[in-house]
Amino acid sequence: MNTNTTRVVLAVAVGGLFAGCTLDDFGTGFKGADQIRTETFTQQEPSTADVLWVVDTSCSMADEQEALAENFPAFLTLFLERSLAFNMAVTSTNIWEDESEGLDGQMNGDPYVMTQDDADIEALFVERALMGIDEGHGAEKGLTAAHQALEVLGDSVNQGFLRDDAHLAIIVVSDEPDYSAQANDSALVDWEEFAEWLNAFKGPTGQRMADLSVIVGIGEDGFEDPRGCNQPENGDGAGGGSGPGGQGEGARRGDGYLEAALATGGLIGSICEPDWGDLLGRVGLRATGLLDAFELTEVPALDTVTVRVNGRFITEWDYFEVDNSVRFTTVDAVPQPGEVIEIRYEVPSE
Repeated sequence: MNTNTTRVVLAVAVGGLFAGCTLDDFGTGFKGADQIRTETFTQQEPSTADVLWVVDTSCSMADEQEALAENFPAFLTLFLERSLAFNMAVTSTNIWEDESEGLDGQMNGDPYVMTQDDADIEALFVERALMGIDEGHGAEKGLTAAHQALEVLGDSVNQGFLRDDAHLAIIVVSDEPDYSAQANDSALVDWEEFAEWLNAFKGPTGQRMADLSVIVGIGEDGFEDPRGCNQPENGDGAGGGSGPGGQGEGARRGDGYLEAALATGGLIGSICEPDWGDLLGRVGLRATGLLDAFELTEVPALDTVTVRVNGRFITEWDYFEVDNSVRFTTVDAVPQPGEVIEIRYEVPSE
């Protein structure tokens, strides 16, 4: 079903029968006021941000690391345009493995914190994000790595990264699921524990001072698709090489990452997306606290949904059933600070 449908109502006045009626009156008269909903939202102002990247360093991620580095300028766009202060750091998904030596939650580089004052910020990020492959690394635990970096090492090894008044954005890039929940180790955190921790990390739940965004495997059928992207029908293929210039092997569904991102209000992007420029642009907007998704209070009849931003009809959006939200699909479509989003729809009749 195509959810990006703009409904056009043509009203013809016959013999003055409908004289004096507005378009809203006309629709309400036939559908009933109790079936029509109009919800409005205002895009919030961007804020300073602490951004932690968690990058997969397994053997299938060389192309995706390169795509991340090449398209990083798109992520920075809003920060630079608005002169927003940021702290930025990178760690890896490799944590506590017997067969491989990883960062174990420590932030990469010297200095490990990058800021808006660094004239060579792009070069510094590339140096830290292009970590290459960790020989023997095969059990990616990005959620535990982020938790270790901020909760356990935040006041010691990684001291100086977090600021009390900044939005915290954690961004995971991986072509595999999170394996934190599959090991019998109480020091590891599954997605539910991670979401509970992150939602309370920067203040009361609901304040949304922190979120997790993920660039992982997402199937053609969306969040519920178990196959990931570019996967065979049985979904058993190994991840890797799916980004620009990749080998086409695809990525497994980002189990754990997807659920945690949904639970913390972060952005969900496909690692198989061909345009990483637009993808990282959207991730950059989200990292500043701007919203690309707006949750509805009731479940709509999908073919009745229309979206306006400051009065303009917008078609670059999808309906996300899993959390009953309308999500803008391109960086250009995401509403700018102060813009008013109006979502009109009908609820199905009994």
